[in-house]
Amino acid sequence: MTTYTSIIDSEIDTDSPVTESLMTRIRDNPIAITEGSSGAPKIQNAAIATDAVRAAQIQAGAVAASELGTNSVINAKIKIASGTSYAGFLTTSASINITLHNKSFFPMIYGDITGINVGGHSTDGGSGAAPRFKLHNNSGSNNRFYAVDYYYVAIS
Repeated sequence: MTTYTSIIDSEIDTDSPVTESLMTRIRDNPIAITEGSSGAPKIQNAAIATDAVRAAQIQAGAVAASELGTNSVINAKIKIASGTSYAGFLTTSASINITLHNKSFFPMIYGDITGINVGGHSTDGGSGAAPRFKLHNNSGSNNRFYAVDYYYVAIS
């Protein structure tokens, strides 16, 4: 890492000579600032152009899971979308397979769901690429209303 060394006013006044030491600091200090060297001024948010930082510049794992629940600034920067809502009626012993978007949050399942069980999708299991499950009416009653709403991390 490049060392940051301050340049004092008396080195750059009208009567001061241009020295090798001064020129070296003029060359090295901007590098030291961009490297975040000890004692160097820090780059402020106002100096960063809008849209200058993109996904390629963000290190993998830089946003900790613990920050997602508490940091509203981080939450506002994560693009989420509403998934397809599923709703309908299940007759006795009927099932429906539900497939969610990639990177889905846990769905909200609601309605007249007493006796409706959540189980494995008919194609078994699931994955991050296709999270899925099955709703099955074991209630013995016809026409149990169900609804499923969810959000997912939108890929743009």
